[in-house]
Amino acid sequence: MPKKIHKLPPNVHRRKDGKFEIRVTYIDDEGKRRALHEVTDNISRDYVETKVGEMKAAIDRKRRGMEVRAIPVDLKSIIKRFKADELTEAVYRNGKKVSGKKSIPTLLHHLKVIEEEFGDRNPRGISYSDLKNFKLKRLNTPIKFKNSVRQRSISSVNREMGMFRNIMNYATREGWIDKNPFNAGPVLIRLSDETPRETTISLQEEKDILALCTKKRLHLKPLITCILYGGFRRGELLNLKWSDVSFSAKTISLRSEMTKTNKPRVIPMHPKVIESLEWCKRRWDVPFPYNDVKTAWNSIREEIGRPDLRLHDLRATFATRLLDNGVPLHIVQVLMGHTTTLVTLKHYSRPDMTLLRKAIETLPNGFWTVQEIREVL
Repeated sequence: MPKKIHKLPPNVHRRKDGKFEIRVTYIDDEGKRRALHEVTDNISRDYVETKVGEMKAAIDRKRRGMEVRAIPVDLKSIIKRFKADELTEAVYRNGKKVSGKKSIPTLLHHLKVIEEEFGDRNPRGISYSDLKNFKLKRLNTPIKFKNSVRQRSISSVNREMGMFRNIMNYATREGWIDKNPFNAGPVLIRLSDETPRETTISLQEEKDILALCTKKRLHLKPLITCILYGGFRRGELLNLKWSDVSFSAKTISLRSEMTKTNKPRVIPMHPKVIESLEWCKRRWDVPFPYNDVKTAWNSIREEIGRPDLRLHDLRATFATRLLDNGVPLHIVQVLMGHTTTLVTLKHYSRPDMTLLRKAIETLPNGFWTVQEIREVL
């Protein structure tokens, strides 16, 4: 039999169904009696005092003109509100983003990972050690492909930790936790620890990939060609309209809402891009009438033996080929849509050993011949 409770703590009431309710009442601006309440099985003194304090703080915010919201009891409740308040679709005015987020599906994936691990936890009980252990756990959790596995990258885990930090900052701003545990120790998210991805494809691999774009994967061929010979991001192409394409001027105009940097840019079309888009125009009302290429792309990269190859690596291939062919860095920056040349250098400048050797060989021998150096040594 459950233990009989003779005296309940202040602000705790027993409901008809046998459960307990922590309740704090107040008078609103219209003179009406209101209440904040929470149903719970935990009526220990410390827990009740903490909850009453939170409710009184919420009431105080209301009296100061701030919105009163029920106190979340677990992290999944905070995540739910975070989605509603923070992860809204991007809104544009006069070609500029004024609110909302891009790439929401990716952000939702990060939230899912966090909710699966901490969803049932009280946010006040999440410590710095919990965050540190979570990071290590994610780093040690490999990514599984159909026929292989790959080690999870630091940058991937940093994106998840960044989302977690945003959630805890949100909870702090709303007054649901007193302090963000991310600030209780050494920095957990170090961008300097990330290794820039240096993956490109050869001309032979390009031929192999395009040769596999047949039958059910035929639609992927023009998309891949446009990335390889135009440097477009996948999202830029999938949001393209025929009004953005000028076959007469041989240009593609990317609207600000299509680009990662929220800035428009105009790209001249390579003959292969023109050919690909003309093929699309004969078939579809929009250049690329699909949203998901994951299934087709996954099967292609498995068949060529590159299971970790990404469509974005084709964009890196475009930039690397331009730089290797002597195109000035600032021109590549503009074509790629980067805000600075530092971004282009960090992620896309990958000269091979042949080019490095040629660069060294341009230096003069000076006053010493190779034979004279050998004699001295």
